[in-house]
Amino acid sequence: MDRLLVTFCNAVPPGLVAGVFHYETGAFYWVPLPEPLQRVRGATGIGFWQGHYWIILQDPRRCRLLELRADLEPIQDWPLRATDPHSILCLEDSFLISDSGCNGLWRILWKGRQPAEALFWQYDRACADRVHLNSAAFHEGSLYVSCFGQRTDTGWNSAQDGFVYHVQGLKILVDGLYHPHSLLSFEGALWWLESKRGRLHTFSNEEGHRAFLELKGYIRGLAISDRWIYVAASAARRRSRSLGQWTQDVPKEPELCDSWLYRIDRKTLQWTRRNLSYYGAELFDLHILATQETLPLEKNPSDPVRERIRRLEEECLQSPPTRKKKIRQWLSFLSPHRSRG
Repeated sequence: MDRLLVTFCNAVPPGLVAGVFHYETGAFYWVPLPEPLQRVRGATGIGFWQGHYWIILQDPRRCRLLELRADLEPIQDWPLRATDPHSILCLEDSFLISDSGCNGLWRILWKGRQPAEALFWQYDRACADRVHLNSAAFHEGSLYVSCFGQRTDTGWNSAQDGFVYHVQGLKILVDGLYHPHSLLSFEGALWWLESKRGRLHTFSNEEGHRAFLELKGYIRGLAISDRWIYVAASAARRRSRSLGQWTQDVPKEPELCDSWLYRIDRKTLQWTRRNLSYYGAELFDLHILATQETLPLEKNPSDPVRERIRRLEEECLQSPPTRKKKIRQWLSFLSPHRSRG
């Protein structure tokens, strides 16, 4: 039975940014963060390296890298030089962190217990988010990155010619993609998601480029096992992060207002899904847990929805009037489920 580590970006309230989800049972458990990290606003990429998990934390002051033991107990965190880090690619001796803020990759080497960061590669030299580089993967000895491509002044919705780029070859592998994310090398193929169109893509030397399925929602976050493909889908974002403007009306299809986790049979491509809206609107990354042992956070669990309501109520009391309205909207959505057992 697969258990997935899930991250939520742009989280409301702060501090509840990662959890463990059991697809079969629907059980969800928050990953507890230490007190100094209770104000982080989200989490993005997940990595697994030398038996530990690593998660990128969003912080308005400076993003951080969190290390957790195999049982998901936090160990330590470090500030990152990357201004808008999205994903972690774990190598044998280091990490590569994709940074949309500089259109490039940072390499992290470890000197004892201290990380040493250096800029590894840039798509261009602009120190600004020009093409929204957001993930990286090594596939058959080559490094690839996913990028949205150029946008207009109207925001990232206008970037409809995204691409997967072959770094060593200095060439585009596949273009014409509408918001590619979540590059992953698995069993001889390079996989990724086309977020805006809900499509899964693969590329291999034997079969070339393939696109299949069209899932509902903004898909971002991909994990694959021997039998299943897991895909995360976020609720429609109505406010542009880059422009700070309202971008669209409420979606006509109610299901697009929810966040989902899809499970797809690799042989038949038949899928089921579970609603994760009670825990967060924007899912970012997925990772299948390596251990089947019971985790400490699973032994004495609190109700995850009640915990989120409690945090929202605290946030509402401490927030300025302009933010209180948004928080009350979340509370009105969650309150009917306060008594969930």
